[in-house]
Amino acid sequence: MAVNHHLTSGRTFNSGRINRLIGFVFSGSFFLSVVWPGIVVPRLTLLAGEDMAATATLRVIEVRYLPDTPVYDPDWLSTQLQALLRDASRFHYYSNPTALPAIQIQVVAVYNHYTSRPDPDGTWYGSFAATLAADNLCDRINAEDIDQIWLWVDPVTDPRPGVEYAISGPFFGEGAPYATVASPAFCGGQRSFGFMGFDTTRPPDYALHSFGHFMEGLLGTLQTVELFWYRYAGDTDAGYPLTERCGNVHFPPNGEIAYDYDNPSFVETTCEDWNPQATGLSQHYNCGRWGCNQQGYLLWWLQNMPNIGNRQVYQGQYLPNWWDFTQDMDANIQAYLSDREYFMNRAFLEYPYTLVRVETDPVQLQGQKALRNLFDGVSVWPNTAIVHQVNEAVGVLLEFEQPLALEGFQVAVAGASGDDATYTWKIEKADTWSAMLAGNTTVIRQNYATNQQGMVTVPFGATHTAKVFKITASRDNGDGYVHLLELVPLGNFPPRVYAGLNQTTAEGSSIVLSGNYTDPNAGDTHTLHWDFGDGLATTGWLTTSHLYADDGVFSATLTITDNLGAAGTDTRLVAVKNVSPTLNSLDSQVLTPSRVVTLTGVFTDPGLLDAHQVRVVWQAGVSATLDLPAGEVAFEASYTFAIAGTYPIAVTVYDDDGGYSATQTLTFTFAPIWHRVYLPALLR
Repeated sequence: MAVNHHLTSGRTFNSGRINRLIGFVFSGSFFLSVVWPGIVVPRLTLLAGEDMAATATLRVIEVRYLPDTPVYDPDWLSTQLQALLRDASRFHYYSNPTALPAIQIQVVAVYNHYTSRPDPDGTWYGSFAATLAADNLCDRINAEDIDQIWLWVDPVTDPRPGVEYAISGPFFGEGAPYATVASPAFCGGQRSFGFMGFDTTRPPDYALHSFGHFMEGLLGTLQTVELFWYRYAGDTDAGYPLTERCGNVHFPPNGEIAYDYDNPSFVETTCEDWNPQATGLSQHYNCGRWGCNQQGYLLWWLQNMPNIGNRQVYQGQYLPNWWDFTQDMDANIQAYLSDREYFMNRAFLEYPYTLVRVETDPVQLQGQKALRNLFDGVSVWPNTAIVHQVNEAVGVLLEFEQPLALEGFQVAVAGASGDDATYTWKIEKADTWSAMLAGNTTVIRQNYATNQQGMVTVPFGATHTAKVFKITASRDNGDGYVHLLELVPLGNFPPRVYAGLNQTTAEGSSIVLSGNYTDPNAGDTHTLHWDFGDGLATTGWLTTSHLYADDGVFSATLTITDNLGAAGTDTRLVAVKNVSPTLNSLDSQVLTPSRVVTLTGVFTDPGLLDAHQVRVVWQAGVSATLDLPAGEVAFEASYTFAIAGTYPIAVTVYDDDGGYSATQTLTFTFAPIWHRVYLPALLR
């Protein structure tokens, strides 16, 4: 297999990127050939099991403002932080001392200034922007693949507002609800990078603390609030107990207050065996696990995150290596987005779409006043309204910067006083600006009562991808009017599904499974499907019951699919315990002269799929076993006793999962058989 990939200067072609390109986890030997124009590079052989330079490089520029002698030497702080980050990126390093770091830090340049930092307007955004401009850092960021800026200041001598981190780049230009984001993006938004604000008056574990907040903001955005904040960190109020998960920067799993890193209380948590379904091994420990200090906890917390080669699955997709997002951010985000086998917050990352051109349609308007072009350059989010004032009849062409997957538009108009006319809305879609596609037109007529806003949803009926939309409205009379036009592009997002909490039951017992879901598009219809994980399923019900015929741990998955094919899933685990069989009846038939005993019995087992073994102890040292397949619950066994005596016969039924019935005993006594002897008369 040949894989072609463009390598930029200073970048590592790591195993994670290889795996994403070729679709499987590499395990065998292969050849690496480097092609450089005009240069012959020898082919390298990498053998299975060798370290394939899995460590990626996080490229940093440091900027230091030092108006006075700092409390801690910035060179020492930087060196210590680099070492901490390397160790933090080693998966389970606390228990695996051979774990490789996911990242190495390369400090590309250091700028020392012996003044206070720039502060043009008293805001962190203004200060960070001025810091970048002072040393022309944007040119270096864009040209040299810089991943982070580390700003070191002394807040005692430089007390103006600051933040511990900010994320800047094309994916974050419109902001993010749970992260500190530069909006608009710094440096023209050409490249994503992190801007870290560090403190020279505090030891390096506080810089690691700030980096932890950067990871929280980054992962809560790229991996969704539910996956990172609820399922990884834990949020008790949201139904994901903190004590069972990994905690966050301020709260360890056993934390009761912020910064509670030395809490001696013990909790049961699955963090060291974390998966999104919280089905990993639960362990009992307290702060002693990480040394009861901030640095130890943050290292432990970061070392449990999904790392290189993880095969964690969430909503039917693999989880990325979360450390990939700290460096070469744009390339790695795009690589994971383009591979649908990986889970990403696509609702955030694949939107918004920028309107690059808006024109009125002169044919439709027929010389009347045009829609004011207030759309231009606006970033449009599906399910978010665009509201504009329109005069007279409406006709507008909208072109997005890239194809936009929509399931329709929601159109509303607020009429002027006395307007009770009937409107005809027409929405057409195309893949090019020059021509609308035939057959892709939706027409709806709607009457709006006086002084009321009318709203109509214009569905496309199936998922369509287009970047040009033509929206027109006509009125059944020619009177002039002024209206507010509201357009809501309806992106077809999958339903958000909750399958409920994990449950425990016994085999043969009916269990109730109940889930719920939400859908941002209220007009969608849905199909509901429960897969019980044992080969059986049902369709059509949010709440259903099911009987598990055998013990085991089963993944019960609820899938909700909307009418356009977008599906959301969630899984709960059902732990089914084995139930021992019950020997209900034991009968016997005895043939006295020959001392033959025949036993017949019937047993029950709620584990309908269990096979069984009946063990009969006839006498000391003599026993028999009967193997019965699943579903067979009656048995018969016979034995002939050779000599007279009393015999307690014991019968026990075993299932194939280690369960067994109570032993029943029947006792039989056989007397000696006396034979009459007839003597000759002479001897009588």
